Amino acid sequence: MRIGKITIGTLDEWPLTPGVVTSWRPTAASAATVARAPASPVPVSYMQGQHLRNYSERTAGGLNFSRQIIGGCEAVGECDIGAMNQALNAYLRRHDTFRSWFEETGEGEFIRHALTDPADIEFVPVDHGHMTADEIRAHVVDIPNPLEWGCFTFGIVQNESHFTFFAAMDHVHGDATLIGTTMMEANGMYSAMSGSGQALALPDAGSFDDFCVREGE
Repeated sequence: MRIGKITIGTLDEWPLTPGVVTSWRPTAASAATVARAPASPVPVSYMQGQHLRNYSERTAGGLNFSRQIIGGCEAVGECDIGAMNQALNAYLRRHDTFRSWFEETGEGEFIRHALTDPADIEFVPVDHGHMTADEIRAHVVDIPNPLEWGCFTFGIVQNESHFTFFAAMDHVHGDATLIGTTMMEANGMYSAMSGSGQALALPDAGSFDDFCVREGE
């Protein structure tokens, strides 16, 4: 599936054209529901535990911590915001990692809180108006920390003849492999919705929760 040019590198190396930015953020109702999510019996994965400990220790020591991965790709034309909204919410509800947030319990240990109903996740588009390239970079990294829910975002930068789609998430939810499949899946969903108006038929997603349980056994 062709999804346009994908750029990989450091944030400062990301070539951006100034444009009108729309990004997706959780609704207040969705955030409130997630905040009440109970503790989950699913263990924190090894990777997640290491990441959360590193973040907590470095933050407590007043140090910076590289914790995000960002992907971007270009598409021709004007973004259909309604179709993108449907595609992104379908993507977030499809993958169980996005239902989780983490709480530190002391001595470098963490527990997972998780939603049981993926339909409780709802992100909406927010129009931020025209931004410069530096403003876009600052906006993309301005997400919650890994001990808060919603440390991931998606958005577009609209230009005259094309738009740039971007996805940014904390490493507690993914790595370079996931960001690549995110670009494929989200853009595939968007293409289907904006073209035919029908959702893209996909096989069932694998469960990261199941992986965490198996890893802990």
